[in-house]
Amino acid sequence: MKRARLIKREEVIERQQIETAASEAVQSTSPESSTPQPSVVKLTVDAVRKWANERQSNKSVKPREAFDALFAQPRMSE
Repeated sequence: MKRARLIKREEVIERQQIETAASEAVQSTSPESSTPQPSVVKLTVDAVRKWANERQSNKSVKPREAFDALFAQPRMSE
């Protein structure tokens, strides 16, 4: 559990560094941009959506096993 939290913290830090680097690059190229900057909420929603899609793509559901699990009889030890 602790390792998972550490990994998650590292991912969060990496994402923040990438976002700050991207925002600095945009600001350095055009100090007065005519397009509004995306809000923090939109960035957060996009990050969560990306994370959810990655999690979903990592799961591979085997239809045969899922179907068999529906009708599995509980094993009783004698």
